[in-house]
Amino acid sequence: MADQSPEPSRRHWARAALLLLLVIPFLPELAICAVAALAYFTGCRVDQESPCIVSSLPASEVIDWALWLGGVDIVGSAARRSYFHLILGAWLFVCYVVLIFAWTRLQTRLVIGAAITLVLAVLPYWAPLWTVRMFADERLCKPQSTGCPLFGKKVEKAFAALNMQDLPAHDSGPLLALGMFVAFAVFVAARAGFVARREGRSRSSR
Repeated sequence: MADQSPEPSRRHWARAALLLLLVIPFLPELAICAVAALAYFTGCRVDQESPCIVSSLPASEVIDWALWLGGVDIVGSAARRSYFHLILGAWLFVCYVVLIFAWTRLQTRLVIGAAITLVLAVLPYWAPLWTVRMFADERLCKPQSTGCPLFGKKVEKAFAALNMQDLPAHDSGPLLALGMFVAFAVFVAARAGFVARREGRSRSSR
């Protein structure tokens, strides 16, 4: 119908945008997995001595750059951690805004909002660690060395990724994410109550 409301279409695009917002922060880890898969497919080994070339680039260098983009440098700098937390907080705020447009029911917003909060509060700090651990072990990554030799060349950022688990809990992003979710829950609950009261007054005045 020509006069059909565009609201369902807007919700559809908002949901697609929200999914994209959740995927983008983990593109570095997805790139590492893709490069490693291509390396294995071309016959490379993680413990080989000569550099493994994937699409004219050394696989280890691509992994190093991806880990840097993933934010592993926050391990050694409190200032970088602060900026990283602020960026994640801003990203989470954008997700909340898109979520409000994507779903209308209060319960759905709260459940999905909690899931988004959990994802962005945990995975950005643990995904680099888990990704490197898929390829590196104690035999390859030794504390006294200057990097983990992966696919024929040392990956300088690998140790930072492996040390993400040692970040101080008191200044980590999960606390910020938890506070933001509480604020989001209060806002959407108050907004739902206001809308319900307004609709009730509208019906009673007819």
